[in-house]
Amino acid sequence: MALREEMLHIFSTLGQGARSNRRSLSMRIRYALSAILLRRYENAEIVIRRLEAQYNRKAGAENPEAVQVRALRMAYHYHRALGFLGLGGDGAPADFGKAVDELEGMLRVQPDHLQAVEALAYTAGKNPGLKGRIRGILRGVKKGSGGARGALTSRLSLSLAGLGSGSFEERKRLLRLAIDEDGENGEAMVALMQVMLAEDVPDGVGVVSLGEDALRCLPMGRHGEIYELMGRACIRMKKWMQAVVFLEKALVGGRAGREIHLMLAEA
Repeated sequence: MALREEMLHIFSTLGQGARSNRRSLSMRIRYALSAILLRRYENAEIVIRRLEAQYNRKAGAENPEAVQVRALRMAYHYHRALGFLGLGGDGAPADFGKAVDELEGMLRVQPDHLQAVEALAYTAGKNPGLKGRIRGILRGVKKGSGGARGALTSRLSLSLAGLGSGSFEERKRLLRLAIDEDGENGEAMVALMQVMLAEDVPDGVGVVSLGEDALRCLPMGRHGEIYELMGRACIRMKKWMQAVVFLEKALVGGRAGREIHLMLAEA
């Protein structure tokens, strides 16, 4: 309680300073940030809108003042998104629909914000009913990227594949695209391995090749899962000795369970 009272005192002091010195951008930014931290979002919104009207219309989109104001807007959406995701630390229940509103707001300000894209994918997993809306947002961001290649577009392709829209072949196409856009996207490689193994006649050689690349891209903690997928591929190809090698490595890598032991017995 004492800490909150101290924060409220600082908020009040900054408010007085901002009103008495309206030309000071730094003073108004500090006031808005204190409002955000105290979840006084209406106060913060008023200040941010005034700053946007004043600085975003100046010549040069990258002028220092406009960059600071955009960063402030991002902080506003980010803080609200955390709260709506149930991660605000105040015990409030999650509201995933409103979280999507805030994450979409972040992407309007900064379309290449990778963490916002990842948070949208996380939200879709928490609330499948929002998948359609999130799919539309991600497609819009990808379209706006102009065909650029890199971590962002790769993550967008991976997220769109994971949202479960389209045919089986469409999922494979998106995952291959994600790997093509970022050759270090081990998550896309593992996802493609899983999709390929679900086929009636999987390309086992392709799965093992993807696994070798994924081992290089992902940390040791993921290697057990990758070796298990490689072992499954070898069993489907009836390459028993190689299957045993991979499945034993899966066990060493931390994978456990009756199913792996059954596959070892089969091999």
